[in-house]
Amino acid sequence: MGAEGVFLGSRFIPTVENPAAQSVKQMIVDSSAADLLLYRTLPAYYRSLPTPFAEKLVAMDNQGASREEIAKVGVVQV
Repeated sequence: MGAEGVFLGSRFIPTVENPAAQSVKQMIVDSSAADLLLYRTLPAYYRSLPTPFAEKLVAMDNQGASREEIAKVGVVQV
């Protein structure tokens, strides 16, 4: 579904049925496309709502970090 699928998925996150945190839901509702941060990583570019973590990845990208370096920071270690 491409961009339409992503848009539709974002519309489902703030629903009452979704167990996501209310603060996340409100951030989505209050945001527009102009608020999104863009950074490159593997396999391509990512867009994110502005959070401290996303801002860190954007800063790494702006400072010339490789896609691999950014991807390693973005991976959640379990």
